[in-house]
Amino acid sequence: MSMCIRNNTSIVFRAAAILILLIGLTVPHLCLAEEATDAQEQIYPGLNEVVPQATVVAAQIGDAEAQVSQADKLGKVYITLDKQTESLKKLEEQVSNWDDVANWQLNRLLGVQSSYSSLAAQQQKPLDIIYTHLKTLEELRSTWEQKQLFWKQWQSYLRKSGVKVPTEAFNRTRQSIDNLLKNITLVGGHLVKSQQKYAPGQEIIASRISLVDKTLDHLRLETFRRNTYSLFEADYYRQFKRELFTEFVDNLGTTIILRDGLFKRHSTMIALQVIVTGIIALLLIYRKMQSKPLTKEWIFLFRRPLSGATFITMFLMGIIGELYTGAPPSWRWMLIVIFTVAAVRLLNAIYQHSLARKVIRVFAALFILSETLNVIGLPTPVRQLSHVLLCAAAIPTCWFIARKRQQEIPQL
Repeated sequence: MSMCIRNNTSIVFRAAAILILLIGLTVPHLCLAEEATDAQEQIYPGLNEVVPQATVVAAQIGDAEAQVSQADKLGKVYITLDKQTESLKKLEEQVSNWDDVANWQLNRLLGVQSSYSSLAAQQQKPLDIIYTHLKTLEELRSTWEQKQLFWKQWQSYLRKSGVKVPTEAFNRTRQSIDNLLKNITLVGGHLVKSQQKYAPGQEIIASRISLVDKTLDHLRLETFRRNTYSLFEADYYRQFKRELFTEFVDNLGTTIILRDGLFKRHSTMIALQVIVTGIIALLLIYRKMQSKPLTKEWIFLFRRPLSGATFITMFLMGIIGELYTGAPPSWRWMLIVIFTVAAVRLLNAIYQHSLARKVIRVFAALFILSETLNVIGLPTPVRQLSHVLLCAAAIPTCWFIARKRQQEIPQL
């Protein structure tokens, strides 16, 4: 048994020795191959290529300096960012009491979210310009550092070859590359400082948007939970304090004011909306003028071509809620009013009876009034009371209309 173990051990040691010997014989050949490859890579152009190559490099340096000059002339970009910084400062002064964000009205949350999101989108464009130029400078730096090393090693190679080296051409080229790299470093430093200057504003905007988003998510989870007092509770009436209305007036601007840049950001979509509406209206008018009779089901569209075109365009393009991203509630309210007026005019073209038209107008007016109260961000207790009053006014109005309609129907 012991003899067998000794034989096995002897075999293992012999195999290991042979493996080590093979590795020892192979590694030197690999090293020699790598050295040969390196030697091939170190072959540089001859003496006759120095002046032509220097001329080419001079032209390339001119192009690179033009790119660096563009990165150094971003005055308008900085002016835009400074204006946006001032806008952020004013917005921060206008939107206060962030510690109590959980108790904000939904419309105020949406208005603040729209304001900060709009400012973030406006700020991102000039910051992207700075980032693009900085990226270009870093690519130039990497490229010209390699060329600088190439010319240094080329000069050393020619000296070792024993030829007379045109030192002036090498020195002039290397000095030009050094000046270019210094300029790249200087301008790149300015761009980095500008990024650092406007970074705090970005952080503030991002933190505000994140806080509002979390609050809105929490409100959605609380949809089916009671979070207000009933009108029959004494605590409801204790909410009517002077601070309630003071805060409402102070925050009114964040919900009804259209932010700067809204029309500029959505100019293409607004123009498309107007053009499509005009085309559809002209088509309806043109079809109405034809001798071919109109179908009864769609004749109401031809009676109100502009309202029909507006309704169709806004409906198909999803203009009310989805198309204008980042728009404030006041902009959505304006679109809802236009959409509602167009719908009312079309319904009036469908229903010829005067009583039916009155009912449509009353409900449309109540709907617009309700949306208006929501947009201006009434405090919760006042909004509750307004909804109660609207319902209280709607019930007798509907009862009166129904009674009048019943009286107009001839008795059999």
